Amino acid sequence: MNIKNKILTVLSFCFSSIAMAVPQKIIFDTDMGNDCDDVVAFQMLLSYVKSGKADLLCVAINKDNPYAPKFTRLISEFYGFDNLPIFMVKDGFAKEDGHFNRKTLEAKNPDGSLRFPLKNKDEKFEDSIRGLRKTLVAQPDNSVVYISVGFLSNIARLLQSQPDDISSLSGKELVAKKVKYISIMGGGFAPHKFWGSKGDKIKPEYNIKIDPPSSTYVLSNTPVDIVLSPFEVGLYLQFPYAEVMHGFYDAKNNPASFACNAYVYRIFERSKVTAELDRYMWDPSSVLYVFEPHHFGISVAGDVVLDKNAVTIFKPNPKGKIKYLILAWDVVNNRPINQRAIVNRCAELCRFSPKGK
Repeated sequence: MNIKNKILTVLSFCFSSIAMAVPQKIIFDTDMGNDCDDVVAFQMLLSYVKSGKADLLCVAINKDNPYAPKFTRLISEFYGFDNLPIFMVKDGFAKEDGHFNRKTLEAKNPDGSLRFPLKNKDEKFEDSIRGLRKTLVAQPDNSVVYISVGFLSNIARLLQSQPDDISSLSGKELVAKKVKYISIMGGGFAPHKFWGSKGDKIKPEYNIKIDPPSSTYVLSNTPVDIVLSPFEVGLYLQFPYAEVMHGFYDAKNNPASFACNAYVYRIFERSKVTAELDRYMWDPSSVLYVFEPHHFGISVAGDVVLDKNAVTIFKPNPKGKIKYLILAWDVVNNRPINQRAIVNRCAELCRFSPKGK
């Protein structure tokens, strides 16, 4: 190899290394408050941000309850991300408080003071669609991964948005130009025995069935590829309750620990058996896939439609834009082959300390 070729090889390696080191730009869309797996998924993202692997552009809340964005802000402040943009859905679904948003925000010390005070309790949160459009306009083309772990209301409305003072592009054009792909926790393609089901039928999945029109629109009109993490994936990945109480940074004073504990004890009626308090990791799987896809298998390309009950039906199609995650199965032990590796990795990510510590 001559000197010129050696120099070119070195430069190519350097540029490749720099490209690999560039943090992945992320939009996180969550129904924070409906299940504590959103809390775990959010912590994982913040951990990736701290390690330099992610650039979290904003959080869009798709649960239409005023405590949802405030709780999200509380977690971002605890971990040192005070200025993270947070947007709020308007006229959305799931207006109830849920099991931990309000409870955490209103928790008090023995002296009556708030246990987890916000730095700005009167913060106003911008409309999610305007916020998302502003965020995307400012990004390089084909640079953003959109992660959705809740209802598809925000994405549907974004795609349906029209040119405005923010951009001359429609929402669909804007997403096509700026977004690489969308990682969604949603749908289900295998029978299961969860929630009393006999295991002989595929059931409608929560994120999809709450807003079927939006789900149908997104799955049928996406201008970019979608990777679904279906219900059955998270069903076999359970986040250890012991990590909530002892693994999270400063667990006794961590609002994430308080919230997850409040949720699991409410759901399982204060069970004293630790194993029963382990929580299904639906949402974390959609985050983990973006940064560490080697943990999962993936289906062929296809299309997804909803039946009259909002059950997702996958139809293979080489030209389709949708794929879904698969767990390789250990037939002998009747569990996913890499089940423990995935759970341990998610737990490890959630042990990070706040920025600057």
